[in-house]
Amino acid sequence: MRLVNHLRLPLLFLAAALIPMLFPGIAPYLELRIASPAEPSLLFRCFSAHLVHFTSAHFFYDAFVFVVLGWLVCREKEEEFVPLVLFSSFVISLCVWIICRELYAYRGLSGIDCALFGWLAVRYLPQKKGIMVPLLAAFCLKTIWECVTGTALFAGSDVFEAVPEAHLAGCLCGILLSGKCAPRRIGGCRDAVGFRFRSLRE
Repeated sequence: MRLVNHLRLPLLFLAAALIPMLFPGIAPYLELRIASPAEPSLLFRCFSAHLVHFTSAHFFYDAFVFVVLGWLVCREKEEEFVPLVLFSSFVISLCVWIICRELYAYRGLSGIDCALFGWLAVRYLPQKKGIMVPLLAAFCLKTIWECVTGTALFAGSDVFEAVPEAHLAGCLCGILLSGKCAPRRIGGCRDAVGFRFRSLRE
């Protein structure tokens, strides 16, 4: 039952991404057009672009990773899942729109997948270095390969090209929002200062 509960939010987002696959005619109205001017429709597309995909294989790989990583995030801290998805959606799209001017359009959940991965990496790294270090190394190698070849490692196609900038931006969003180490450091510093202050008074 707990498994189902932790899957509710990822599956809800996935259901929204499934609609454009079933009705491909609406996809062009949701994708992020790089040539779009800075107007209200651009803000909408910064979020909707992640719900559309170029091919069924593109959707399948993105969706599979999204559900698995989303479930892990929700199992760890469910209340942070939606803010992470929304924040990374906007930041990724904005980075792509600013940096990748050569693209015609951007689509896909892969950037958000990387945000979920970055969040989990920070959370799990202290306890599971044997697993997370190889995964982080694999992510770096994957990003380098996509930068060099311009092709997505998974679900590669002539229809679209890889956007490693989106993956890096997503991973950084996840790391930034994980917030696991900062509170401890702040708390530790606060305790240390309090101890010194009490020692001086005594």
